[in-house]
Amino acid sequence: RLIRATVSSSAGTSTFTPQAETAFMLVELVGGGGGGGGADGDNPETHVGCGGGGGGGGHSRVWISKDAATYTMVRGAGGAGGSHSSTKGSDGSDSTFTSDGNSTISVTATGGDGGYTKADSNAHASRGGAGGSSSITGSSRVSYANSYGSPGQVGFGIPSNELAGDGLAIGGAGGSSVISGGALGVSHTGDGGSTAGQNGPFRGAGGGGAAALGAATARSGGNGAAGMIYIYEYSE
Repeated sequence: RLIRATVSSSAGTSTFTPQAETAFMLVELVGGGGGGGGADGDNPETHVGCGGGGGGGGHSRVWISKDAATYTMVRGAGGAGGSHSSTKGSDGSDSTFTSDGNSTISVTATGGDGGYTKADSNAHASRGGAGGSSSITGSSRVSYANSYGSPGQVGFGIPSNELAGDGLAIGGAGGSSVISGGALGVSHTGDGGSTAGQNGPFRGAGGGGAAALGAATARSGGNGAAGMIYIYEYSE
């Protein structure tokens, strides 16, 4: 029977102590989402800056038999969006759950990669960050299921001189985690303008890429969302 459910909402490292009567635990991890790429708008009117979306955090779900008195867990942080000076977004951090002492169980959901960026006077694309993955080691695992986060979408730009006066800049959408969809993409058409990337909306979601068209203000990519740890304890 289920005796306790725990959701880790604390950033960084903490210690988890199971109940005395706990025999098995269902542990579910989501890595942090990657940040979206920034967009450089400090260029001539024929230039376009765009950022790719950050990748969604990986996911790991495992049944384990209790094999230690305490466990160390780390909730992965979301990656920061790339700065307005046209830089790549930061990678999301890993979420981990590891038994202390001589036991061997180790569960990891890796963070998504940050989105890339580019500014140019020719048509171009900025690729999104790869989605996170997962791994599980240790003899106390009973069964498990792993999944990847979705990659961030590509940002792309076409300057006005290649579209008969109407340019196009698109910041890629962030990648999804198993918990949440990624940040929406942003876009600009016409003579100019710029928009910052949107932040990842929920656990493990990737941040969106920024878009800047023509001689517009440079913008930062959106931040990735922090990951999460869920622990369900069961008695025999």
